[in-house]
Amino acid sequence: MGPDLFHPDNWHRFAAFVRRMSGAGFCREAAEREAHGVAQATGSLVHEAAVALRS
Repeated sequence: MGPDLFHPDNWHRFAAFVRRMSGAGFCREAAEREAHGVAQATGSLVHEAAVALRS
């Protein structure tokens, strides 16, 4: 987990996403679209970590 996850806006979006995923009757396609958005938002952190590991 990156430190940006704990910024208030990111944390609220992540917590809401987890709540929706854990609820009965969630729409898998909607959850996958939302997960893709979360992955896009953290992509720069993953790239930064990969560069740091190569050094």
